[in-house]
Amino acid sequence: ERLAEITGVTVPRDAVVTSSQAAVNLIADTEGPVLIFGSDALRETASSAGRELTDDPTRAAAVLVGMDFDLTYERLTRSMDAINGGARFVATNTDATFPIADRLLPGGGTMVAALQTATDVQMSQPRHPPRHAAVR
Repeated sequence: ERLAEITGVTVPRDAVVTSSQAAVNLIADTEGPVLIFGSDALRETASSAGRELTDDPTRAAAVLVGMDFDLTYERLTRSMDAINGGARFVATNTDATFPIADRLLPGGGTMVAALQTATDVQMSQPRHPPRHAAVR
């Protein structure tokens, strides 16, 4: 719907691959629960793909990072602990900003930068989500 508003082109919903879907696909071979450091939409995408979710950093096999509009120090620390404990670190994107109508907000990349700084671990990110999904 949003794409049609912007471009005037109507595209079926199942023809669109989001960065959240691509990030979830990137961890398809990672067994175990996933800790989400991001929005409820990212949590829903992972859950809908059949991933078990956890808030316990000691159980997390992967940490999925995206926009987190409810960012707290506790959530940042849990994600850091999971990554330092060996969980795979995957981000939906590294956008520094998120434009809205009248200003810029911090983007998902700011969450990634905080975790990379705190853990000294570089994250993985789907580089070409549509191509990655098309290969499946």
